[in-house]
Amino acid sequence: MVTENTRNDVWQNFLDISRLVLYYDALFKRYQRCRYTIRFFQILPLLSAVTLIFSEFPYWVQALIGLLIAIAVGIDVIFDFTTKAIVIHNISLECSRLENEWSELWNLANSDHAEDGEVLLNNSRLANKLTDITGRAGEHGITESKRLNINCTKNAFKIMEMKYVHPAANSQ
Repeated sequence: MVTENTRNDVWQNFLDISRLVLYYDALFKRYQRCRYTIRFFQILPLLSAVTLIFSEFPYWVQALIGLLIAIAVGIDVIFDFTTKAIVIHNISLECSRLENEWSELWNLANSDHAEDGEVLLNNSRLANKLTDITGRAGEHGITESKRLNINCTKNAFKIMEMKYVHPAANSQ
């Protein structure tokens, strides 16, 4: 028999992983946009140089374009959006897998044949995996976006409520 405290622990972790799936997916999209924007500013002047329009500009415009290229390259080198986007994408995928495992654990915790120790052990194992996975963000200098995190938390509450608190309203 699973105690209410264990069920609550599983639910809290399940809710948290649902939030993290939304968060890392949205963060990945944000980093992708930054990456594409920087790449655009790096490629645009090069295209104009290839078409010889670049040499037709006044000297101050050429200097400004050169400065913008240097800034775009510098930002790309310093912030390394490409690597961060890849890391965030991998974290997002692994969080999605953990969300599925927590869903199964939640179902087990609500079954008649589940034992408290077994559920606690699995919950702890998943929580440790989550710590390892999300720790990679810090290793790559990826900082938390508080506003994005708050929005994802609100969305996760809505989604979990629709799935588990009011499932009949969701199926119609």
